[in-house]
Amino acid sequence: MKLLRVVLGNPHLTRLEGGWAAVALVKWVLAILVALYAYRLGGATAVGLAAVARMVPAAVAAPWLSVYVDHHSRSRILVVSLAVRLVIALGLWAAVSWDASLAMVLVLAALYGIADCLQKPTQAALLGIHAHDPTELAAANALWSILDNAAFLVGSLLVGALVALVGLPAGFVMCAVVLAVGLAIVAGLPTDDAPPPLPDVSPHDELWAGITAIRKSRPLRLLTGVLAADMFIQAVVDVLVVVIAISLLGAGEAWAGWLSAAWGVGGVLGGATAATLLARRHITLGLVLGLLLGGLPLAAVALWPEQASAAALFVLIGVGFGMVEVALLNLTQRLVPVDVLARVYGAQETVTIAAMAAGSLVASGLVVWLGEEGALVATGLMLPLTALVVLARRRVLDGGIRVSDDDFHLLRRIEPFATLPVATIETLAVRSSHVTVPAGDHVIQKGEPGDEFFVIESGEVEVSVNGVVRRREGPGDYFGEIALLRGTARTATVKALIPLHLLVLSRAEFLAAVEHPRTRHGLNRTAEERLLPD
Repeated sequence: MKLLRVVLGNPHLTRLEGGWAAVALVKWVLAILVALYAYRLGGATAVGLAAVARMVPAAVAAPWLSVYVDHHSRSRILVVSLAVRLVIALGLWAAVSWDASLAMVLVLAALYGIADCLQKPTQAALLGIHAHDPTELAAANALWSILDNAAFLVGSLLVGALVALVGLPAGFVMCAVVLAVGLAIVAGLPTDDAPPPLPDVSPHDELWAGITAIRKSRPLRLLTGVLAADMFIQAVVDVLVVVIAISLLGAGEAWAGWLSAAWGVGGVLGGATAATLLARRHITLGLVLGLLLGGLPLAAVALWPEQASAAALFVLIGVGFGMVEVALLNLTQRLVPVDVLARVYGAQETVTIAAMAAGSLVASGLVVWLGEEGALVATGLMLPLTALVVLARRRVLDGGIRVSDDDFHLLRRIEPFATLPVATIETLAVRSSHVTVPAGDHVIQKGEPGDEFFVIESGEVEVSVNGVVRRREGPGDYFGEIALLRGTARTATVKALIPLHLLVLSRAEFLAAVEHPRTRHGLNRTAEERLLPD
């Protein structure tokens, strides 16, 4: 309930989560409906082709489309992509109603997948923009995962009821109606202003910015590796669940569905568990626990091949995968600059689909090579081994330090800092200091060495050059950046007009933060404006 209160307290996050609930439900329902129609026309081979059609074109398109997402209003992109998916859902209804060819349905499914691949990078960026603090961001991410797993459960049950009662075409109509509701919800989001492209950046660099960001960041390389391992194992488990139900448990095909449902229930619980850990800033701990729970219970199924124990263990597996999903999402949002976040997700989407394809191909080979029990044990131990790697690098990902919300908000409101990763702003807030200056005292004087950057918490200052007053600044304004950026002496004198409370960053912390190109560009532009003669 606390999770819901946090998200519902922010109307923009509420709209994003409401829109996602609609999209997630349709995603699962549509996948099953397309698979059922494909099976009617071409059997199991056609079902495989349908899965390829939904995923592969989207994986190819994701890096290209993510460039567009980073340079345009994300809320408008979300609305347009939802409208496109609504039209495609109606197209699928028409195609199925008129007994269209498999090729036609697969083309429409591919187009839907391409439009759908905009959802994650767009929503992730918007959550980061509209969340007021890390606690809201963590709660929104956890609810995102919970809704996804709940949609999987509800969608699976809904398809069965729809097909049995009203037929396959009606299922596509329902998808269109749900998407229309989602569209109405997200249409109320305010238009966000995406940052313009940086000068002197080539289209090639723009396209590869996501991959470059991952390559240059050790934490992001680690997270992307964990994502690949997680999705690989999930794809293997997708195949092994059938082997477990039919061969190991001897319970028949129906139990494959029950085990999948247990997995989905666990996913909902995992999102809620992750929310508790994230609220306490134990993000990496949640990732490690999730990796352990995602793997060890699978190995345990081989040791206790009974129906009741297998169902309980699959709930734990779902909890683990749910925790991993939320932790990876939250850590990535904290570590990636806002202006390249979509491109990082675009690159990771390609990694995700490649890992899932590899897992699907490897799964059957593991059973042939190691036997059923051996395949379960080997697969179940892969994620705990990954957890050991993460544990060894825990400091790189999450210091678990409590951050002052006031300091965090003050720094985030500085326009050039707005695109910095949440983790960078948290680090600056932790390492900042505070000073009080009496009215009439000088904070800095022209010609002095520049060693600190100042942000005004409360009070007012007068900025003068050679005795001429240039401007006055108040709460939320900053000064001292010119000497630090250019390695010169102070270019102006700043005096407290009333008692002054300042947040202070050292030269080293400030310069480390402005390594991000867009932040440095914004500060340099401000510096140039301040140096212009009146």
